[in-house]
Amino acid sequence: MAASAARRKMYVMYDRKLTTDQVLAALAEHPKAIAALTAGLPRARLHGSPSRGEWSLNDVLAHLRSCSDMWGKYIATIIAEDRPTIRAMNPTTWIKSTNYPELEFAPSLRAFTKQRAGLLAVLRPLPGAGWSRGATVTGAGRPRERSVLDYAQWLANHERSHVRHIVRVVTSPSPRGTIPCARARRRRTSVCSPEWLRTSTLFLGGVGRERRR
Repeated sequence: MAASAARRKMYVMYDRKLTTDQVLAALAEHPKAIAALTAGLPRARLHGSPSRGEWSLNDVLAHLRSCSDMWGKYIATIIAEDRPTIRAMNPTTWIKSTNYPELEFAPSLRAFTKQRAGLLAVLRPLPGAGWSRGATVTGAGRPRERSVLDYAQWLANHERSHVRHIVRVVTSPSPRGTIPCARARRRRTSVCSPEWLRTSTLFLGGVGRERRR
């Protein structure tokens, strides 16, 4: 019962309505925010689990890449084809066919950022009607109708929860009692500073956490 309620809560959060401008802004900002938050962190902080059973920062990035692969692919298919039928695959299944969890953080983040630039190049020129293009999606219970906006919105909201997670991890005291504040190269300010946390559009309260499965 509790697991079912948690899933319903997750779907409501990821289905939070956004305008197309908000979607584009979020999708553009998330890779930059991750880069700023993790800049200068040692490998042990990037690849080590913050606590037992919790994903490392590298695990989070691998998960985000897997989701971006799947949902970005569906977006491209819906745009390219007239009302296609798509058999969905859970990103947690897809990731098993990748080497994302084993990659070093920096090159993996570069690949994620490059892929995101490609997705934005497809989404930005879309007219309003393009965001409404739809598909029939199977493979997860009864067939559902999904649009470009549905998947782009889902991607933006889902990433937002994980960026919050990253904020929590990098601003939490390290085992030695210090806070590893990476420096945001362009902002010339610590991403752990109260000023940055107040002004960042991504730090909006509670933090999403996802346990290993």
